[in-house]
Amino acid sequence: MKKRIPLSVLGCTAASFIIPFIPSRRGGNGLIEYIDYPYAVLFNIVLLFAIYCIGYIISTDRIKTKMRQLELKKHLEEKL
Repeated sequence: MKKRIPLSVLGCTAASFIIPFIPSRRGGNGLIEYIDYPYAVLFNIVLLFAIYCIGYIISTDRIKTKMRQLELKKHLEEKL
């Protein structure tokens, strides 16, 4: 999981430069029409990194929970 962090950071950064140009809905304007491009990129970087950090915390918590369950199961099997 830690090996994917640099790739995820690179992907979030690259996506932040592209997302302002994507229209919000069919026939709509992109984010760049409402705010300046540097602010749109900054907004997207902050948003994507926040989402990535929350997802990373949730996934590491799931992995830790599974590890605890496996250790408990192994411990209970050893007792029997």
